[in-house]
Amino acid sequence: MAAWIRGLPETEKDNLLLTAALESGERLRSEVLHRFHRENQPVVWSKNARQLRTVGDLLSAVRAREEERAQRFEAERAIEKARQKAEAEAGRARYLDQLAKHEEAIWDQVTAQIQKRQPRAYDQAIRLLIDLRDLAIRQGLETAFKAKIERLRAMHIAKTSFLDRQTQPYD
Repeated sequence: MAAWIRGLPETEKDNLLLTAALESGERLRSEVLHRFHRENQPVVWSKNARQLRTVGDLLSAVRAREEERAQRFEAERAIEKARQKAEAEAGRARYLDQLAKHEEAIWDQVTAQIQKRQPRAYDQAIRLLIDLRDLAIRQGLETAFKAKIERLRAMHIAKTSFLDRQTQPYD
């Protein structure tokens, strides 16, 4: 009880002392004891107040939480995937913007790579052509791009290994 009284706010202690000084008798003592017991009484649960859960109930609750956690994980994963996709698209757009500044030089690089007559050089030429195709689509110049590809194919008709690598990605 001493610890409880020490824990009371100063104003409440002052009020209790003032009441004790002004009143005599058992009433104040009774009120203080009643309040002390009410505030320090342990909580007792009755069977009616709370139903006991069975193992089946607990397992169902676990499954529900696991399902909720899995759904939350999937939602977070989808958000992250969308963020990464948007980031990749923005990076690709920046790259194509830079490529547009040097488009003619890139076409010259394609021709130079094809002239090497080496598989790796052909692969590099194809990667550059894909970038040029994406740039043309972005700029709405697909027809001009297709015409350049046809001229390129005609110029290098004898280089079947290069033509085989193209697999028509520009049509």
